[in-house]
Amino acid sequence: MNDYDEDGGSEFKSVLLWTVFFLLLGAAGYGGWYVVSGLGQSAENIQSQVEQAKPRSDVNTFTLSQVSGAVPAEWQQVSESVSSGTDLAVQKGEFAYRDGMPVVRVAVYNQGGFAISAAQISLSLLLDGSNEAFAQVQAVPVPLSGVLLPGDSVIADIPVDDPAWRDEAVRLAGQRRVLAQVVFVNDADRDNIDYPQTDAGVYLKQVENDWGAQYAEESLPSESETEASVAEFDETAGVEDVPAVLPQQ
Repeated sequence: MNDYDEDGGSEFKSVLLWTVFFLLLGAAGYGGWYVVSGLGQSAENIQSQVEQAKPRSDVNTFTLSQVSGAVPAEWQQVSESVSSGTDLAVQKGEFAYRDGMPVVRVAVYNQGGFAISAAQISLSLLLDGSNEAFAQVQAVPVPLSGVLLPGDSVIADIPVDDPAWRDEAVRLAGQRRVLAQVVFVNDADRDNIDYPQTDAGVYLKQVENDWGAQYAEESLPSESETEASVAEFDETAGVEDVPAVLPQQ
């Protein structure tokens, strides 16, 4: 009798413990669901109060200037604050053919606000009134005797080492013009920064047309006139304003 009572009591306690365990487990599960549900509802309320961000446009729809201008590089910021884009101007110039070789001379003027330690120039050769370049040399270093201070100018001979400038079509052309455009200058105080130049440039006139002894009869103008023109290099020689930059070939 006592054994039966003891067994029955033990079984009752076991059932009671399991019942309590499942009740606690259910309560914990419900509590967790309630908390998660509350957080989700709170997040929805916050999201409904915040304006939805618009989708980003495809980067390919931007121009290069828009993309690069969004976060300007350090050198771009310096360039914008220091350079005007027309810091070095071609004041005047002339070109000649001597024994079939092109000779180009320009006077450049520092009209910017900083000292220039180096510069590059591009030359375009046009024939018979055409607006398209027959030949070009690009980014040719301008020989400077030293640092060019603001307000100073210098006369420089620009080397032209391109066989196209000595082509037979050039010799036979009835008219030849050269467009001189400064394309880069270097700030003497910032040795690693080149400022691009955007000036339209200047047309240079031809002052001599010597293609060698076999073509001596075609030389224009006369030798005396050429020597006088080259020696004087006056302020009006060979300077014409350019309405627009020539298209590149």
